[in-house]
Amino acid sequence: MKIQVVESTIGQSARHQFTVSYLINDTVAIDAGCIGFMHPVARQQKLSHVLLSHSHFDHIASLPVFLENVYCPTGDPVVLCAGEETQRAVESHVFNDRIWPDLVRIAQTEAPFFSWQTMREFETFLIGDLSITPIPLDHLIPTFGFLVDDGHSAVAIVSDTAPVTQAWDFLNRQPNLNAVFLELSFPESMAGLAEHTMHLTPSTFLREQRKLERSVNWLAVHLKSTLREEILSDFSALSVSPIVVAEPGTEYSF
Repeated sequence: MKIQVVESTIGQSARHQFTVSYLINDTVAIDAGCIGFMHPVARQQKLSHVLLSHSHFDHIASLPVFLENVYCPTGDPVVLCAGEETQRAVESHVFNDRIWPDLVRIAQTEAPFFSWQTMREFETFLIGDLSITPIPLDHLIPTFGFLVDDGHSAVAIVSDTAPVTQAWDFLNRQPNLNAVFLELSFPESMAGLAEHTMHLTPSTFLREQRKLERSVNWLAVHLKSTLREEILSDFSALSVSPIVVAEPGTEYSF
């Protein structure tokens, strides 16, 4: 299985992650923060499914641009997989003719730009050779992480979340689990803000790690770019094990 954090910056700052998208085997995306900006457009056109963890802007920012770029009136539309609340948010607040044309209404008379597939917690579905299980997290709005399993290895993408228990209970039962991409948003000096916005700091990240009762590859994601060095310094002070940050543009194989 190949996983890549999509670059969301231009130039020498590519190590920072401003918006969120992951590519799985070049054909499935998790979140649409920046897939609409990938070059060449042929990379976008390879995507058949986009899984939306939730509707916060850094996870959907490029969705309208992406759908325009891959639109083909004579082909199958891209499938957007999302929970019901995320679907309602996207339709009400993005595709509403004010922020972006109402693609749902337009599809009544034109070839559709996309189709919805409703995801529900712990209900596994298939995309080609990939088995996808949405994992409920604890965030400001209903949010999913994902277990992606190709039959040989499995990877968990644990998106925006405060500390949780149910997700780790589920992942502890997955025999193929090889890696976890886990969010790490704020330094310890902003622990209050992290709590209010329901994100992790180095100390809570480490506590979440200990809830998984097996050895896996851990990759930190979602570091606030201007706070990156402080976050890494805090982590070094708290842990004897070095942290691995998933670098945008790097392809990870499991």
